[in-house]
Amino acid sequence: MPAKKKIAKKSVQKKTLLEKVSSTASHIKDDIVAGKDHVVEFAGEAFESIKEGVKHLIEKKKPVKAAKKKPLKKASVKKTAKKPATKKSAPTKTIKKAAKKSVRKK
Repeated sequence: MPAKKKIAKKSVQKKTLLEKVSSTASHIKDDIVAGKDHVVEFAGEAFESIKEGVKHLIEKKKPVKAAKKKPLKKASVKKTAKKPATKKSAPTKTIKKAAKKSVRKK
């Protein structure tokens, strides 16, 4: 029988440190992307929830409308009769002078 050729089995090469890091890095990257999407979605929902809550609070606390005030009567444009000017008494100097003149005449 012919002798079998012995084929050296290739030893399984161990992964180098760089290969190990790169494989875990891709998994970590995928986890981060998924986490980011989750956070963005959660933040959007929280924002909408807060927005709705504030909207309801504002609607409930609308100020009570005050009673309508009657409009002020506008001044009529009609011409009003002018009041006659009141006669002012003469100044005291003129009265004294007139009194002195009348006393002198007598």
